[in-house]
Amino acid sequence: MEAQAIKERIYQFLIQLKQADGLQYDTELFQSKYITSLFALQIVQFIEREFHLKLGRRDITEQNFHTIDAMAELVQRRLGDGGEGNG
Repeated sequence: MEAQAIKERIYQFLIQLKQADGLQYDTELFQSKYITSLFALQIVQFIEREFHLKLGRRDITEQNFHTIDAMAELVQRRLGDGGEGNG
């Protein structure tokens, strides 16, 4: 799946959750207080459902979820290795 398509799906999900004035693919979601830990859990569940992945503990880090770009990179990596979680 192309990175742009992944980014757009994640973006669309985020704007359904919360007002998205100025939200960009590179917006720092935690620093800007756009997402909280509760939203983060919803995002993890969305990514697993939407892209048919099982994320492991090592996948669920602030580094992988700090921007839409980072989430899309995570999805692409996980799709590339079969989608199975690692711990």
